[in-house]
Amino acid sequence: MWAAGGGYVLRMMLGRGAEATGVDYSAISVTRTTSKVAAYIERGQAKVDCASIQALPYENERFDLVTAFETV
Repeated sequence: MWAAGGGYVLRMMLGRGAEATGVDYSAISVTRTTSKVAAYIERGQAKVDCASIQALPYENERFDLVTAFETV
């Protein structure tokens, strides 16, 4: 899972064959990221969700790696 932001890192990881989920609390960032990774979403390789890190909508141990960028 990646913090969506503008989608740069998510696209980079998807381009290397990863399956990935991006999440951001900003609906604007989610919209921008979704448009940048639309082809990956259509193939089922990616998902982008709008959520707060305080209430993530995922079950425990869902991801192998979780990271965030520019979160300070």
